[in-house]
Parts: sequence; structure tokens; C-alpha cells
Amino acid sequence: MSGNTATRSNVRGFTLLELLVVLFIIGITITFAGLSFTNRAVDDRLKTEARRLQEIMRLASEEAVIQGIELGMRSDGRKYGFLVIAEEGWGEYEGDTPLKEHVLPEGISLEVTVEDFALPVPEEEEILPQIVFLSSGELTPFDIEMRAETAKSYYRFEGQLTGEVKVESLDIEP
Repeated sequence: MSGNTATRSNVRGFTLLELLVVLFIIGITITFAGLSFTNRAVDDRLKTEARRLQEIMRLASEEAVIQGIELGMRSDGRKYGFLVIAEEGWGEYEGDTPLKEHVLPEGISLEVTVEDFALPVPEEEEILPQIVFLSSGELTPFDIEMRAETAKSYYRFEGQLTGEVKVESLDIEP
């Protein structure tokens, strides 16, 4: 026989216990990776919604100036939409436009504050804006906080009388 031939007694495989330990470690690693990915998805969704609101507010301001109309924004915490003033008062902004009502994804909410007062959720039959975009380019000074239940940060929108809207991402303190 040649020297390279192994005998059956020298060949050894993995035991069942060793295989179970490796599978357990892989399972724990995948679980933690999945939890991290889920939290990352919430942060990404919040960031996307914050960017959307920022662009929609910019669009509303531009629309008010270009069309020479007064627009308003209202939110009940779970959704937001835009209103336009007419002879009979405030009404929903009509048409196929990004300014129509937008429902926030599950777990994301808005809190609108005007002049340091958290505004109550408007009554269903009462159609009044919380923030007004004037045809002169000015707007109601406001603060909006957009939060998600499990996110590590939140977004703060600060509207100035001059029409400027500043957006910043702030970390949630533990």
C-alpha cells in the first residue's frame, strides 16, 4: 500500500454537537442582523417622509406665490394635507397634485406647534389650517416634529415668517 492511503480509523468528521453549536451561532447572528435591519428600515422610512414633507412645503409655498393664492396646511398627527381659501372659506386643495392629503406610514407621526403652542387636533367638521402659506411668500412661523416609534432620531421643521423652512435631524436622547 502506498503512504497516502488513509485508514478508516484516522478519518474523523464533525460530531452532531459541534454542528448544532455552529447552527446556533449562525441563528443568533442572523437574528441580530435582522433586528438591526428592521430598525434601519424605520430610520430610512422616517428620513424619506421628512424629505417628502420638506419638498411638499416648498412646493406649497411656490404654488401660493405663482398662483397668487393663500394655501394652508393641516395635520391630525397621522396625516397632513393642504387647503385653499375661497369665498366660502377654507376648502380642500383639489386636483391631481402632491398637495393632496397624505397618510403617514404606520408608526410615524407629526406634532405641529405654532407660536410655542402645541395645536390641538382639529375637529373633523372644522376645516381650518394650522399653517398658512401666503401669496407674498410669507408663512405662519411654526415648528413640526416628525417622529417614528422606534427610530434613533427625529426631524424638526422650523418655519420662519420670511417663508424659509429649516429642517434638521436630531438624535433621541436615551
